[in-house]
Amino acid sequence: MSKIILFGAGVYYQKFKKIYAGDDEIVCMLDNNSRLWGTYVDGILVCDPSEILGKEFAYVVLLSAKAYEMKEQLISLGVVKEKICCFEQYRFWKRGKESRFYPAQNPTDKSDGSKALILSIPLGYDGGSMTAVLAAKSLQERGWIVTLAAQDANPAFIKELEKENLDICLWEGLPYVSEEMRQWTEKFDVVVVNTFPMLVAACEISKSKPVLWWIHECSDRYDVHYGKTQKYFPEYSNLQAVQNIKAVGVSEVAKENFNDYYPKGITSTLPYAILDVWDGNVSKEFEDGICIAVIGNMSQRKAQKLLLEAYGLLPEEEKKKAEIWLIGAERTAYGNEVKELAKDLPQIKILGEKTREEMEQLYRQIDVVVCCSLEETMSLTITEGMMYGKVCLCTTAAGMADYIEDGKNGFLFEVGDARSLADKLHQILCLGKASESIGRNARSTYEENFKLEVLGENLEKLLLEMKGEGV
Repeated sequence: MSKIILFGAGVYYQKFKKIYAGDDEIVCMLDNNSRLWGTYVDGILVCDPSEILGKEFAYVVLLSAKAYEMKEQLISLGVVKEKICCFEQYRFWKRGKESRFYPAQNPTDKSDGSKALILSIPLGYDGGSMTAVLAAKSLQERGWIVTLAAQDANPAFIKELEKENLDICLWEGLPYVSEEMRQWTEKFDVVVVNTFPMLVAACEISKSKPVLWWIHECSDRYDVHYGKTQKYFPEYSNLQAVQNIKAVGVSEVAKENFNDYYPKGITSTLPYAILDVWDGNVSKEFEDGICIAVIGNMSQRKAQKLLLEAYGLLPEEEKKKAEIWLIGAERTAYGNEVKELAKDLPQIKILGEKTREEMEQLYRQIDVVVCCSLEETMSLTITEGMMYGKVCLCTTAAGMADYIEDGKNGFLFEVGDARSLADKLHQILCLGKASESIGRNARSTYEENFKLEVLGENLEKLLLEMKGEGV
């Protein structure tokens, strides 16, 4: 049990009451409204903030949208900043100050290896999680001792990770860093912080450890995450706050998105990796034509309607040669619009959401993988398409466009331009079996840039430089 003081008796206090389990002793409540001083709220005495130094407490919980101003006020009164936390921090800390550890099932004796900690968003079946897992595996294969830590994880995903022989730690206070966690990080040589929402952890840990911050986010994600930073942690919203951090983008698109908020904060990129699971086999169901697929949950940003519009621009004889597969969850208003547009088009197949196992079978039947997105920092589906040796058709607004030479190892079309997309579909349909050489070139591009061994080499080089060891 800790002794705490609450600062704020308004709306945020009502939120606090919903999560408070009675396991901390509330010393008193502070408020800047002098009319409340000396009164009681739910049996808690309300005091003038200037009285705080005469009281014994472990920390102050800021219960207001103006948390930063409150923090500055308390510091000016002589309260050390380490004893001040906002409601967000308290909420996460109360979910679990202690860690849950899932050790590797078959640990190897590598006590002399470099030790890396990889911090991630909650682990699940998403691109951000898989990026962190594969980064851990790539280092582990190069002799590093790696621990993967996250705030939480999908239970089924954890079971799969245990088979990968990785050390997993779930620390429910993340992305906030408690003193207990700070001490725990001391045993690692370097820390890799994955994704922009882990901003607070990156900044806090960088005060004592070398931190590599790996950025993946599209521009629309900054509206949420950067806005939250400005609201609760404005001290981290400028370039000076991240000057001790080595930040890298997963692509040029990710780099520029970050630099819009932290000018020149990123100068280099670190592409991700995906596992090579292709055995070279194909299994065609649509024998008389070409199967074209867009893979991803239906949304405005993924722009599946663009492919339907482009398909409508094709000559009738070419439409008969193409079967369009839309793969991904459609539980949105946008998804309903797509289904309405496709209902009278027999060549358009809406297959819904698929598991990874099901996708491995579907990829064998697909000829062309399309990314229509209005923005993608990379495009996992295009990378997977290359791994499977498919013809890949990619928007210029995706980071993967940097790896495609139009007409050689894939095709590029202008973002949001149905006519440009239709022209590329026309080229592919005219090529027929001749397009197989483009798929082979795409496979070579995958092998040169996105295999696990390539990520391991590039990541290790960065981390050794940060340790001061060079390569």
